[in-house]
Amino acid sequence: MPWVSQYLVMKRVSIEPNFHSLYSNFLDTLKNPEFVKMVLNETYRNIKVLLTSDRLRLTL
Repeated sequence: MPWVSQYLVMKRVSIEPNFHSLYSNFLDTLKNPEFVKMVLNETYRNIKVLLTSDRLRLTL
């Protein structure tokens, strides 16, 4: 399931803001706290990558 959480965060949620509520409802419907935790961890991991990227530093 880790690859699903990575896919969801990197390929769907991060580029489709109009569907955030759909993805949130999807996670709620699954009723799987472990999967929700994986998605949350993947989200934090990607935020960290973005914040530490050289590209971001160049734009500031």
